[in-house]
Amino acid sequence: MGTLATRSGIVAEAATISGRGGARMFGIVSRPELAGAGQKALIILGKTAPGDVWRWLAESLARAGWIVLRFEPCGLGDSPGGNPDVDVPMLHYFRGVQEGAYTEHVEDAIDWLSRTHGPDEIHLCGICANCSSVLAAAASRRAVAGVILSTPAVLYVQLQPTLRAQHAESLVTGYGRRLFRPAAYINFLTGRSAYHDIWQSVGWVLGRPQVLARRALARFDRSPKPSHPHFNQRFWEAFRAVMERCTPVLALLAENDSDTVEFTRELKEPVIDRCREYREGCTVRVLAGADHSLVADNAREQMLAAVLEWSGSMEGLARATKAG
Repeated sequence: MGTLATRSGIVAEAATISGRGGARMFGIVSRPELAGAGQKALIILGKTAPGDVWRWLAESLARAGWIVLRFEPCGLGDSPGGNPDVDVPMLHYFRGVQEGAYTEHVEDAIDWLSRTHGPDEIHLCGICANCSSVLAAAASRRAVAGVILSTPAVLYVQLQPTLRAQHAESLVTGYGRRLFRPAAYINFLTGRSAYHDIWQSVGWVLGRPQVLARRALARFDRSPKPSHPHFNQRFWEAFRAVMERCTPVLALLAENDSDTVEFTRELKEPVIDRCREYREGCTVRVLAGADHSLVADNAREQMLAAVLEWSGSMEGLARATKAG
């Protein structure tokens, strides 16, 4: 590793992570200049390069005594891998990420950080669709002490144009009414109408009873589970495995984010709130005024405070468990 910068007692080091099959991944480690006892570590798997996007979180936690690794999986950024000559459609790529495409890369990063820095605790932080990979890695590595899910996406992205939850009701209000107006059909037939939106509103209306029926039946299930037909099953299986292992989870939701609506409706209310083990194991925090990007200063402050509060409560729980 080579030192990139040292300022205000924080050291930033370039890291080359050796993975299975000869894989090599580029990352940056932020750590206190003076190592302390009982150090915690965090591995961040974001959507973009590890440079400036999550540097604020890495340096903030490093000032609090943490070791933070943010890295690029194979085939992204400076990490070699993949086939640059193949143009993968964005929706197919995103679906693969939702399926936990980087699980092995996170596992390799855990093993590397354990060997090179030897922290007492390793936590994982996934951003958006990458939450599936960090959950799956946490389920396979007992060294993981906690998982942070930042703006998690729990519904599969669709490979055809579909409605997201926050748009559905407004479209039904606007275009649903047009379904009962003869003029709307005349405009449709003469090519003067937003036929695509009308067609979507029809599909949403016809599909809504199925979703409501699934939710109603789920209320009588003694072992609650997500009922939405497009719920990310990879996410659910890994989440359930982490809960069964009693690994604490912190879900950070942005108030102004459609993914928050979907997480609340499809996982928190029907599953987490109904299961005592899940309620105790998964802490849910909504960041007021934040959007999906979490780039506003207020959102950053809330996220940092939530992480430090959550990790502190974990320490208190561990002490109480030992004392008991």
